[in-house]
Amino acid sequence: CEDWRIADRVRAWLPDVRVGYSVRTEAQLRAYLAGRDRDAIPETAVAVRHTLLHTADEVALLRDRARRVNAWTVDDPDRALQLASWGVDEITSNLVTVLNAL
Repeated sequence: CEDWRIADRVRAWLPDVRVGYSVRTEAQLRAYLAGRDRDAIPETAVAVRHTLLHTADEVALLRDRARRVNAWTVDDPDRALQLASWGVDEITSNLVTVLNAL
């Protein structure tokens, strides 16, 4: 969900529904990590613009706080394989060939 407040409201209304936060910018990514470190943000899966993920260590840090990490929109098979090797849980792509490469 792009508006994290809406995701939090859905979680409160429907606790059995999995919700996630969309992370589009470096500032949002930093805000999520800082919020998790302060326990100000509940553990919530994230869907991150793949260009914000630079190393396996960054993905591991994010997974420690989010538990599930989705990378989007990955339309390069080599990049998708790299992200998968780093521990990204889900990859969103416009191309079936990218998904087949996994």
